[in-house]
Amino acid sequence: MIRDFDWPAFLFLLGALRWTVVLSLIAFVGGSIGGLLLAIMRTSSYALLRWIATAYIGLIQGTPVLMQLFLVYYGLAVLTGLRIDPWPAVSLAFTLYAAAFLGEIWRGAIQAVPRQQWEASGGFAPTSDPAAEPFSIVIPPPNVTGSLHIGHALNNTLQDVLIRFERMRGKAALWLP
Repeated sequence: MIRDFDWPAFLFLLGALRWTVVLSLIAFVGGSIGGLLLAIMRTSSYALLRWIATAYIGLIQGTPVLMQLFLVYYGLAVLTGLRIDPWPAVSLAFTLYAAAFLGEIWRGAIQAVPRQQWEASGGFAPTSDPAAEPFSIVIPPPNVTGSLHIGHALNNTLQDVLIRFERMRGKAALWLP
């Protein structure tokens, strides 16, 4: 028996629409944060970070989203022994899915801009104010083996944050990693 599409059915669908919008917003906001991290990792000079991001993006984009929903909802329960509610499970699955696609989109956007254009923008130059107080950071050498590891990524991130903070305070800060 086929049901008629009447006013109560329309109101039911309209009520369900708000939850679809909320879930989409959660996935987009979380996916944007994760996608930004993935885009930075994919354009990093560290091979390990690039490899991790590439593997994650390839895995997520190569797996159907329905399978990811099953793995998050049922797989986390099996692995951790805790039953996760449907809303957090679907929010996490959609966030991980959105992060993979947004990360790859933004990586392409970053790499589409030629290096000469980045340099010509003046984004890597200290302030144009000659009266500004200079600020510099001494970059320590790598460990005795000369190999780079995740500690160097953290070190460079902290240096970058300090330089940006001092630049916002009006100092002539320049950092060339």
